[in-house]
Amino acid sequence: HGQTSLLQVNTDLRSGVLSVTNVAKKDEAQQVPSTMQCVLVVIVQYLAFLGLSHMTKGVCWSKSRLLRAFSGTDSLAALLPVAGVLFVTHYVVAAEMSGEDSNPAVYGLPQWWACIAMVLATIAGVASMSLQFCSLACHAPEPFEEQPTQNGRTMVFGCFQGCRWLATAFQFIGLSTAVAAALFMQQPFDVWLDNGRVWLSFVSTCTLGVLVQLLFFHGIGLLGADEIVNGGYPAGAPIKITAVAAKAQALGPTVCVLFSAAHFRLFDMKRQGNTIQWPEAFVYACVYGLLARTFLACTMAAWSNRTADAPHEDHQGWRCVPLVLRTSELLAFLAVLVGIVGVVTSFFYARRSDGWHVITPPMSCSLACVLTMVVQHTVAQIVAFFSRSPSATDQALIETGSVCPMLGVLFLATLIRACQVSPGAL
Repeated sequence: HGQTSLLQVNTDLRSGVLSVTNVAKKDEAQQVPSTMQCVLVVIVQYLAFLGLSHMTKGVCWSKSRLLRAFSGTDSLAALLPVAGVLFVTHYVVAAEMSGEDSNPAVYGLPQWWACIAMVLATIAGVASMSLQFCSLACHAPEPFEEQPTQNGRTMVFGCFQGCRWLATAFQFIGLSTAVAAALFMQQPFDVWLDNGRVWLSFVSTCTLGVLVQLLFFHGIGLLGADEIVNGGYPAGAPIKITAVAAKAQALGPTVCVLFSAAHFRLFDMKRQGNTIQWPEAFVYACVYGLLARTFLACTMAAWSNRTADAPHEDHQGWRCVPLVLRTSELLAFLAVLVGIVGVVTSFFYARRSDGWHVITPPMSCSLACVLTMVVQHTVAQIVAFFSRSPSATDQALIETGSVCPMLGVLFLATLIRACQVSPGAL
């Protein structure tokens, strides 16, 4: 009888310890994860920069040094929506690996070294933009100035630029590590025992593929920005070709936001007892259309630079080359648009059975806002593509649409936080 009592006491103690441990894990899981903290920092950084930049354009003189400093930091600010989408996608992959209704923080996902990489990328992004802005604000070249003059201010400018290059390198190292962590994330053992092997979904794989494109072309695009590669002084024509690659990927963050929203719509359907297959043809059209358009845009820029200085008689027989390249780029751009329209349409034609009827379940407010941002930015990019010399109205539309990808990231982060606090909040 005494041994039985001791066993009962030990069992009660173990149960108490396990219950306390589970409560501690749940309390820890309710905290804002480091991934979402990085997303919030990136969102605040981007919106603050964009707001101050537009205020400066409305207040300062067109040749103001402060205005040129903001303009010289645009190429670095364009990387922030990519970082925000990457952090959201990383959390989505962690949620996939930990189960549909589970919180990935309970299983220690994302990995600790991936969290460090994302924090490093976030801090380095803030540092690189701050150093770039300060360097151009202290020594921004005049429009007629072709070569830098050697003085004390130039030495300070060079020091700022060296530190900025180092911060940008750390930013890309952190972002690349986060992509690798998402691609090679392992499923928790407990989830594997309960649900079997879970593979990375098709939509998440395509999202990571587009993110790899964005990081690569934005990286080489920084080499083609005058304000980045040569401190604001004119760069050579071969270097400027790389800047075309980053501009051709303007729809990339929007496509990633749309794919992440499709992931949540898929989870919404699964929770309601139905599984749907997203039209893979539209997803492939987005991924490969972006890649094809980027290569064609770079080829077009290289051909234009080659024939610009050549005599007119030397390339008379090649007059059709620009037309062929422009037409091919147009077809690639249309493929991306068709893919976006197809995926957006799939949100409204997702069906599930409800007794004797087949109905379309309602979408959450966050997903509806995400789709609105996707459509708005797509329309702005259509205007930018077909406008050789955009008017003031077209330019205002393009500048207004530039904030849409980051707002989509904000709405997805809101949805993730709602699902974390209250599972099934879709």
